[in-house]
This record gives sequence, C-alpha cells and structure tokens, in this order.
Amino acid sequence: EVSEDNSVVVRSEGIGGAVGLGGAYAPTPWLGLIFRTEAGYSDTFSADNRGDLAWAFGGLASFDLNPLSGVPIGLIVSAEQDGFVLANSDITDRVRSFGWGIAYTGRNDFSLSLEAFRSSVPLLKAEKTISANLISFNIRYFF
Repeated sequence: EVSEDNSVVVRSEGIGGAVGLGGAYAPTPWLGLIFRTEAGYSDTFSADNRGDLAWAFGGLASFDLNPLSGVPIGLIVSAEQDGFVLANSDITDRVRSFGWGIAYTGRNDFSLSLEAFRSSVPLLKAEKTISANLISFNIRYFF
C-alpha cells in the first residue's frame, strides 16, 4: 500500500533546470547516429532541499540495409542512462534503458516498425531491480 509514510512518497516543493546537447550524424546513407546529453541542478522532491546534479546521456544507431543490399529493412539499437535525484536518490541513483527495433524502409512516406524497450531501476536499499518493458507495433503514413 502506498502512503505518505513510504519512502517513495515525498511531499515537497523544488526547482530544477538543465542544459543539454544533442545531435545527429549520418556518415553513410545506411548508418545514422543520434546522441544526447544533459546536466543540471535539481532539488525537486528533495527531503532536505539539498540540491543534486541531474544528468542524462544516451544514443541511438540505425542501420538501413536498403542502400547496401536492396532489402528494405532497417535496424535500430539504443541506450540511455538517467541520473535519478528524487528523494535525495535514496531509492536509486540511475535509470537505464535499452531498445531495439526493426522497420520497413522501402518508402519515404510509409513506416512500419516493431520496437522494444526495457528500462531498469536498481534499488539502493534492496538487492532488487525494478524493470519495465514496452513493445510497440507502429504504422505511419505521411502525406
């Protein structure tokens, strides 16, 4: 049962802000790279209003087999790690996410893909990790 006595429930006021840098680069027609990083200050939900460094970084690589072999299939892999500053980080100090996908790349105006993501939160006060999985089937038509 979740209540105000549990450590995951905190009543607080706070402020935070971050700056970041992101970019994309395609060194070849079949390879695309995306990255992002950000850092900043946050005392949001901090029990003693002590500020903490908030940070995140991640990246994605996409591979299009169509320019190489004529097969209209694209592959995607991604990874991301976020610092976790809620409640002075007494729950966890990071959230890690990994993803993959496969997509049809034969047309510029139509997209069909299957994507999967897994996020993990290692708990500091227990020898356990909470994980969440997401699988999505996407159809998009651009007109």
